[in-house]
Amino acid sequence: MTAPDDRTFTRRRLLAAGVVSAAFGFSSSLRSLLAATPSSEPATTSTAPVTATARNKRFKVAGDDLFLNNNRQKLKAFGIAQKAGLDGIQVDMGSMSGGKALTNLLRDPQLRQQFLDESRRTGVEIASLAFFALYAWVFPNVPKADEIGNEWIQTMTQMNVKLGFMPLMAPDGTLGNPDHKEVWQKTVDVYKKFAPQAEKAGVILGVESNLNADGYKRFLDAVGSPAVKVFYNPGRGLENKFDAYQDIRDLGKDRICALHLEQGSVLPETFERRLGDGLIDFKKLREALLEINWSGWMSIARSRLKGTTSADTNMSANGKYVHDIFPE
Repeated sequence: MTAPDDRTFTRRRLLAAGVVSAAFGFSSSLRSLLAATPSSEPATTSTAPVTATARNKRFKVAGDDLFLNNNRQKLKAFGIAQKAGLDGIQVDMGSMSGGKALTNLLRDPQLRQQFLDESRRTGVEIASLAFFALYAWVFPNVPKADEIGNEWIQTMTQMNVKLGFMPLMAPDGTLGNPDHKEVWQKTVDVYKKFAPQAEKAGVILGVESNLNADGYKRFLDAVGSPAVKVFYNPGRGLENKFDAYQDIRDLGKDRICALHLEQGSVLPETFERRLGDGLIDFKKLREALLEINWSGWMSIARSRLKGTTSADTNMSANGKYVHDIFPE
């Protein structure tokens, strides 16, 4: 798979970086990335709607805008999600081309308002603001990473979005690598810098990595903020040979803020499977979530039928499948 910021990252490279250890780490080699200073503009006055149907749902289903026909930070994603029967979308925070700068179009207050208006028009919520570019770049090695974190929180506040998503992994290193403890500590340190701001803003910062429950617990305990939680990906956990269903039980509802749903790769890594036809046993997933009395957002990433790329086909089928499993 080629990332939109022109750096290739695949599941095989992610898994090869180190997956089964409960320790944390990243490769220390990374080009510099310039983060823009967060805007000081006041929050947008209008807020995105929550439809009556979605508001009353226990389980809400979203799609990543990156996988809604690659409509990253584009208004078209709302219409595609609406057609697919989704409750919401994850809106990306922007590309990091070459790892040199964050291109966040949502810095423009007029565009932010257009997103809120389109959400209201379609009834499709903004489930979270996400950093899909950080599948390709190591966050704690980014210059001014704390400023990126502050901009993330500020943008959520400006758009009345309560949830954020950040993958803490990259092709050359993940939080699961035991030989990169220095970078693990840098990750903890940078989160400590902006997590208090998230607490004040009343938003949740969800993180995803190649970790089991014990690894996630150690990370959350080290950061020490109630604003930082796990954005759990059961497909990734199963790829890493973890018991994803027991991980969910061990983490509990208070540590899991949302789920990221991918079908889980079946070698060779073609990604050519829809939800329900991969590694995840959705019956077991449902049982685990009900056991811990969990509710919240489930956002669908790339899960597709062989030979098809259209979100109209794939996301509609994936969304219906998840809604059927989780009708509440």
